Amino acid sequence: MAGMRIIHVTVPLLLAFACSKKKAETGPGKGGAASPEAKPEVPAIGLEAKDNDPAVVTLAKAAITCKVDMGGLDRECEGFKAWRETVGKADPKPVKTLVNFLEDPDEKVRYLGASMIGQGYAEDPAAVKRVLAATSKEKSTLVAVPLAQSLGFLDLEKTGITADVTKLIQEHELMELRLALIMSGGSSNTAALFDALLPLATGSTDVKIRNVAQQAFQNIPADKHAQVCQMWLDNVDAADADIAGRASLLCGQESRCKDHWDKLLDKLDAKAKSGAMGIDMARGFESLHDRQEATAPQKARAKAVAQATLETASNGEYQRAAALDFLVKNGDKAVAKKFKNDPSQQVKDAAERALKK
Repeated sequence: MAGMRIIHVTVPLLLAFACSKKKAETGPGKGGAASPEAKPEVPAIGLEAKDNDPAVVTLAKAAITCKVDMGGLDRECEGFKAWRETVGKADPKPVKTLVNFLEDPDEKVRYLGASMIGQGYAEDPAAVKRVLAATSKEKSTLVAVPLAQSLGFLDLEKTGITADVTKLIQEHELMELRLALIMSGGSSNTAALFDALLPLATGSTDVKIRNVAQQAFQNIPADKHAQVCQMWLDNVDAADADIAGRASLLCGQESRCKDHWDKLLDKLDAKAKSGAMGIDMARGFESLHDRQEATAPQKARAKAVAQATLETASNGEYQRAAALDFLVKNGDKAVAKKFKNDPSQQVKDAAERALKK
């Protein structure tokens, strides 16, 4: 019986020990059902980033109460006025805070960052990378233009992001961003982006892209002017009037295109006589005529194109009036008398102005 008592006493002790051990093994950190682990803290971004300049944040919070107006914030709104007066004139700019703003969920905050950041972040590789990432992800047309400009005006070769910007120009989903990047990048980085922009200017199926791309070559690399001039000359035959007209103007006003001017005049003469003279085309023969590099025969031909433009009634009223103004300005005042009773009111008005001088 004594043995039996020992068994009855020992079993409860063993059970108690086992339960205690199991509880210890399944406590906190051992996979048991103790209190849940604390969730990691999500880093604050954008307007709430911890390293923001508090004064800039205060100004921004007032500015974003302003409504969106004409592709930006309402310039008459007091909050946005204060933002422009203070941050706009700050030297140096609060770059770190402005870059932080580009990552905010609110498009107005991103707009404030994009419109003020300028190129002050160019020497900071981490900031350049963040701006590039923000541009790639941007989906707001409000932010698109200033953000693209802040990126496109950088020295792309120095910052090592030529390939990244090229990809954005070719693939970004926002047309407004692509157009702004083409124009800003083309004017500041013509050599770096030449191989990306020339095909767009030559044959993009999107009219807006093609027209802006051909205008981006304002600073032609020394060894590329023949290609650019030929592109403009070819674009004079484009079906779209805006592309054709702008190409004529660009080719006619660029002195380095002088070897292409005779062919340009051939094209403009044909346009004038067929009644297909576009608005900017009329400015094209005028610009060519006024260049010092234009020869006497070329100047004479430019006047002949103007005369054909004026005499062909199927050309637009503006083009005909512009041609009359051009001829009078260059010594042919008699033409005003001939067209003072023209059926076109614009041509008639141009003739009357000339006769009063």
